[in-house]
Amino acid sequence: MITPMRTLFVSRHEGKEINEPLGTQCLVRYVNQELKGLVSVEHSFDNLPDGEYEHVYISGCNNLGKIVEAYNKYTGAADLIMIGGSYATSYYSNVLKDCPKAICVIGEGEIAAYSIIKSTIDGTSLESVPNIAFMRNEELIQTPRKILDLGCIKHELDHEFLDQITRGVGLVRMETSRGCDHNKCTFCTIPQKYNGEKRRDFPIEIVRKEVIHLSSRGVKSICFTDEEFIGKDLRRAEGIVRMIDELKANGLICKDMKFMASVSVKLIKGKSKEHFETAKTLLRSMKKAGFDMLFVGIESGSKTQLKRYGKGVTPEDNEDVLDFLKATDICADIGFIMFDPLMSFSELEENIEFVVRNGIHKTAARVIKKMIMIPGTAYEKMVRKKHGFLDEYGIAESSTEIYIDPMVRAVLERISIDELSCDDSYIIQSRKRMGLEDSSDDEKIKKYREEEMQKLVEAVESVKFKENTFSKTLEYYPIEELNNTNCKHFVNSNTYLKRGAIYE
Repeated sequence: MITPMRTLFVSRHEGKEINEPLGTQCLVRYVNQELKGLVSVEHSFDNLPDGEYEHVYISGCNNLGKIVEAYNKYTGAADLIMIGGSYATSYYSNVLKDCPKAICVIGEGEIAAYSIIKSTIDGTSLESVPNIAFMRNEELIQTPRKILDLGCIKHELDHEFLDQITRGVGLVRMETSRGCDHNKCTFCTIPQKYNGEKRRDFPIEIVRKEVIHLSSRGVKSICFTDEEFIGKDLRRAEGIVRMIDELKANGLICKDMKFMASVSVKLIKGKSKEHFETAKTLLRSMKKAGFDMLFVGIESGSKTQLKRYGKGVTPEDNEDVLDFLKATDICADIGFIMFDPLMSFSELEENIEFVVRNGIHKTAARVIKKMIMIPGTAYEKMVRKKHGFLDEYGIAESSTEIYIDPMVRAVLERISIDELSCDDSYIIQSRKRMGLEDSSDDEKIKKYREEEMQKLVEAVESVKFKENTFSKTLEYYPIEELNNTNCKHFVNSNTYLKRGAIYE
């Protein structure tokens, strides 16, 4: 009789919001499906259990320190250590410097995790395992990429940490698809994660079973984590909405169950008025089915910044969709990247004007954020080309020093983005996403967001108009730099110095 190999999957929680460890849950499902009886799988969320294992898979860490901590914990206690997630995908060479005996999993992890474990059972070489990077004789080896056929998934997720998540007002999450039909946002890691592959759908029966399973366990709100829920072909989303309606009508799920999903302005607007009208009909159906909130990654209100972001839309397109969602009584949870290293001061002003004009600063959305640059993305390559080099950095908001416009840098030096949002605002945002907010939450979050915007506006006005305040910044940005800048505002430095403002 074969003794099953002990295999541990660890997902480490980071950040102020608590979300289900969907990634490692998917790996556990696939490994159990393909290696049933050959492995004994354990799964840990947010802690590092003691014990000895044949295999340990570490995920959920977005900084090297936590990865190394987990790696050191299991070095000697595990025969083989795998490290997956966003950091390992983008920074595998850095990870392997500090964790030389680990195997980094690149992109989605099902095939790699299964194949690595299978290779130890069969005694085959790691070179035959796709989607990994590892060190051998001080040489970095990266194997070819391979994307999972979602049609082979046979079971819904167990959602084993459901009670822990709901107690912590976290998001209960599930997938109906992977990938994005647009796939061109310059800052996005999805093209890397899925090796350029666009949207793939899970079998509709798996989606149906998982929704029923979650409802049977008392879940009242589900967040679909698809990169983009609607897709280029609206028929898939239409089919899921019909399925939800039927499940509610037949009493198979809670009739009051709510849903949240991510949608794209680009794919809602489409290429014609006819497409937009069809998408509007779909969105109305989604509202009736319980989609009270949709995440909309509009990212910017500046035409030039949107072009640099590769969004494929204009500020007017963003407003068209936001106006329709408001008229349909669908809450828009807005994604917005206020600052990026290549932006001009005029783009910052356009963003502020857009946010205030559309009342976004009075919603739960946290819009005052800096770009997070990930190695290998098109945006990161643009910045690297501009600077010629970049220091090593982790998955965090871009540092002020690499912003090319001196006036934008000056604004960032006057505010602390990390300190703008209080912990309470994250809790309220989670409650709203789960449909658990109380009557006072709207006023609280509105107050927080308006205060954040006011601080930003004050910083911008300080840079523009207060000569005494800005004179300190001139110590950091010499006259030569102002004369040589590409920023259109600095027509001549004499005007700036004498008037204490940038406009005639």
